[in-house]
Amino acid sequence: MINVKKSLQFRRGITPARAGGGIIAIRNGKTIGLVELPIAGLMSDEMPEVVRRKIEKL
Repeated sequence: MINVKKSLQFRRGITPARAGGGIIAIRNGKTIGLVELPIAGLMSDEMPEVVRRKIEKL
């Protein structure tokens, strides 16, 4: 777990919080993937298969 407020991504404005919650992957200070989970930061309003594919790409 990273402290988002101290990460480079927070200063650039690319965070799960800005997306409404989700899962983020960071490599060398750059966002390489984000799966948005806008419902309480835990669930998506997309079909499960769509979310599964996004997580697999992550």
